[in-house]
Amino acid sequence: MEELATTGKYWDIMINLTPGASYTLVVEATNNYGKKKLIVCEPFVTDIPPYTGELIIGKYGMSYAASAEDTFENVFEVIPTVGSNTEFFVKDFAVEDGTQWYATYDSAKSTLTMSGVQLGREDNGNLLGKFTEALTPDRTRGYGIFSFATEESEGSDPIVLTIDPASKQVSALTTDVEVPVADFTVKKIVGALAAYYADGTTITKQSGTTSAASAAKVQGVRTKIPFSSVRVPAHIGKSLDSRGLQMNATFVRNSDNTNHGVRTLSVKTAKCEPLPKQIGRRADFKIRENLPVLK
Repeated sequence: MEELATTGKYWDIMINLTPGASYTLVVEATNNYGKKKLIVCEPFVTDIPPYTGELIIGKYGMSYAASAEDTFENVFEVIPTVGSNTEFFVKDFAVEDGTQWYATYDSAKSTLTMSGVQLGREDNGNLLGKFTEALTPDRTRGYGIFSFATEESEGSDPIVLTIDPASKQVSALTTDVEVPVADFTVKKIVGALAAYYADGTTITKQSGTTSAASAAKVQGVRTKIPFSSVRVPAHIGKSLDSRGLQMNATFVRNSDNTNHGVRTLSVKTAKCEPLPKQIGRRADFKIRENLPVLK
């Protein structure tokens, strides 16, 4: 307030708001005598900017069947940016926690690519392959999104979605995506919230606002995960640190009430190396020592 009174400086706080969303501005002002006043403005709804691009925006359902009994489901949303038909945000990808990722549409390649930069955390750069979000109120558990373009990847590759040239809708996932959960009290990976592999993941355009994915998340389905492997790079266990976790109060509260929705996986210290005759992308493996993989 002192800076505002002496310099006349002002701050633009109405930036990067979600289109078509309701906001209430709450300000607590303190004068030089220590007296405080809470000011609550009337709620307002942001406009939905006009969009004339060819890429079909809106909500998409993503699903991966880990087994006949266990399926991961997710609803993410493609959101346009003002004044551009190539730059977008992808909200709730892989985990419906409200996170928005910067994404670029390439019509020539028919791809929508998330580089790993999050809205509101631009200064942090690429956040793929890192534990960035708290899962419990005390921050003892956290998760992050890992993206693998190759078998040698450490999980920080851009996430690439395929666009159907005819319908201009998101149609497929070309990178393997995992959402491991870390326990920072023991410095270990203890499970996974979700996994979506290019080989087997389906993506369809949603027409309504509700979905089976949302219902499954609320119910907190717990089953054994028959992954052939969950790839965790060697450096992860040595650099687990909860201090950088961002707290999403609503998501943390919902997750805490449903036992976190974490799938428990056994852990072995090894690195997966494909055999010469590999069937599919995750077939049989032989083991090389000293690098961790969740089995």
